[in-house]
Amino acid sequence: MARIPEAFIDSLVDKLDIVEVVSEYVTLKKRGSKYVGLCPFHNEKTPSFTVDGEQQMFYCFGCHVGGNIISFLEKKENLTFVETIEEMAKRAHVPMPVVQSGEKSVSHELKEQILAANKDAARFYYNMLFEPQGVEGLAYLTEHRGLTKNIINRFGLGYAPDERDALFRHLTKLGYSEDVLLQANLIRKSEYAVRDNFRARVMFPIIAVNGDILGFGGRVMDHSQPKYLNTSDTPVFNKRRNLYALNILRKNRRERAIIGEGYMDVIALNMAGFDYGVASLGTAVTPEQIRLLKRTTQDIYVCYDGDSAGISATHKVIDLMKAEGLKPKIISLPPGVDPDEFIKENGAEAFKGMMRTARSSIRYLLDEAKEQCDMKTEEGRAEYAQKGSNIISQYAFDAIEAELYLKQVHQESGFSMEALYQNMEKKPASPDSRADSAPPVYGVKQKFESVTERALVSVLMAHPELTGQARAMLKDEFFCVDAYRKVFTYLLAHPEKTNAGALVRVFAEDEAVSAALSAVAIEHTVFGDPAAFLNDCCLKLHADFLQKQRDALRDKLAQPLSAEEMIPLAGEMAQLDKEIKQLRGRV
Repeated sequence: MARIPEAFIDSLVDKLDIVEVVSEYVTLKKRGSKYVGLCPFHNEKTPSFTVDGEQQMFYCFGCHVGGNIISFLEKKENLTFVETIEEMAKRAHVPMPVVQSGEKSVSHELKEQILAANKDAARFYYNMLFEPQGVEGLAYLTEHRGLTKNIINRFGLGYAPDERDALFRHLTKLGYSEDVLLQANLIRKSEYAVRDNFRARVMFPIIAVNGDILGFGGRVMDHSQPKYLNTSDTPVFNKRRNLYALNILRKNRRERAIIGEGYMDVIALNMAGFDYGVASLGTAVTPEQIRLLKRTTQDIYVCYDGDSAGISATHKVIDLMKAEGLKPKIISLPPGVDPDEFIKENGAEAFKGMMRTARSSIRYLLDEAKEQCDMKTEEGRAEYAQKGSNIISQYAFDAIEAELYLKQVHQESGFSMEALYQNMEKKPASPDSRADSAPPVYGVKQKFESVTERALVSVLMAHPELTGQARAMLKDEFFCVDAYRKVFTYLLAHPEKTNAGALVRVFAEDEAVSAALSAVAIEHTVFGDPAAFLNDCCLKLHADFLQKQRDALRDKLAQPLSAEEMIPLAGEMAQLDKEIKQLRGRV
């Protein structure tokens, strides 16, 4: 992890107001001393997202995500910790210190120079379109692709001239060093010469949501290879963690998105009025990109080419989105046709029709399986029934969704519901058991006992002088929820660090603990008699712990046992009953 001075981070947190920052993304309304709004991390109709300006914390009572201003920006902008601190420094108008990350030291100044070089490179490429050297590029975009001047401006398109070092000469005249341009991946250097990285290509700037130019994609205008050339990973750009045109999607605040394969597909969608298209950056879609898109919207359409590569890519996206708990709609284009070609040939209204008839992931996969089977024969229908039930088993999020699609397979194949259920390799996982796809469920909602644990942590944070009493009455094993156990253990060791914001920083890498701490901070409970309240919490936790031991003994006694085995177990249970009664009587 990057080593940034704690004092610097503290100064940034003090300079920025979480209410102002969150208000850029969420419409907040004052309610008492706090602010509420619709959660930006999950879909909801009733506001459950709360921001506390005094505590400088946020918490959603719907999806149980919480934290401070750092964790909010990390989640909302899909940033690393270092990137988040850099963004905060930019907002606070203070320079970043040198950041040490592993063996490599990357200064804030270098990143700023790379971003500035990218911005000047984008201007150079854009201007080249309207110079004699760019005639071919402009003709390609306007005549061959049919793009308007407005679209060229919206996406900042340009042209890299077919010259060895035109950009290099231009940028060095502006004062950029060779090393900065190399690290920006704008030039290449051999033992003989320096060359521009992009030549004789139309250029697509990759723009961050804050307007920074992160890198470029360049496309040839003939059939030479590689068709696309993209900026390699640099200190400011990682193609796995960015999406083309996400800046436009965010700017327009659209509540849906279409994910396609390439730059031109996204641009064609924009020209047709669908200004919510995005695309991956020269690689297959990554989990990071899906998570990034999920933070913007969960109403997602997948629209890839209708060829074998597009179908394969669609399968991968379905799997990645399933892992994130998303249910995309699949737009199926004719074989060999991409979105750009479809819209040019059929128009925007026809594409709207394709969106209206877009299928769910499961229905798309079922139709694909059905096409592979001869539905005119008994054997073919049996094959489809088998494939279909397995698809549902794998992709249904719950039993209700599974039954919905099993009924369809039953009607299409003629096989009984009972047979289809029996053929399912495993029962559809319930939302609580789908660790990979369900939204995170943190300690505050795991079990009823966590209410007591949350209350205990709350009183210790408010009254650290009571840690000695808690240490004498409790053991770690009394806790059911790991998040509260971790906080309790830390508070015993560091009774001087009870501020919620400081604790969230300590547990920055543990999302569950951060959320639990945020819930405690937002509730901001005031205790009339904190020592008596803590005493009751400790007694209840102890009694609940013994009750679990008693329940385990009861289960053992329910098994076939000999008299010799039963007598000591019954004695243990009687002793536990006595202790539990005494503890509960003292609450």
